[in-house]
Amino acid sequence: MNVTPSSHESILNRFVSRLSSYSVVGFSTFLIDLSLIWVFVNLVKLSEPIALGAAFLIAFHINYLVLRLWVYRKTLEKVPRTYTYFVTLAIAVTFIIPTMVVWFESLFGLEMFTSRILVATLLGMIGFSFNTFFNFRVL
Repeated sequence: MNVTPSSHESILNRFVSRLSSYSVVGFSTFLIDLSLIWVFVNLVKLSEPIALGAAFLIAFHINYLVLRLWVYRKTLEKVPRTYTYFVTLAIAVTFIIPTMVVWFESLFGLEMFTSRILVATLLGMIGFSFNTFFNFRVL
């Protein structure tokens, strides 16, 4: 396939649009995640690693629903396939997040929420790439 300047612009525009939409959804569900962490740690009295994992799993599923209905609504991929990949990623990340947060806290002396924000930024970029180019296959 030859890439002309106009198709470059089209690809760039689609990329920026998809990234913007993905970021809005990701930021919104991340606020839910942070709120749930606070509730789990301060009101329910769960340990930080358990609270981090539980909050992530809840927010992650909300994230999937909104991404599927809004950001990747034009995907030709079927729900069982995309949800299976999404859940597989969620299971792995559920263990990665608490590990990285505790690591940032101990290594850099950061507060839990600051560490969680740094981890979310890194994993959000990876998640966008995974979902756009592999899972939903829609740019």
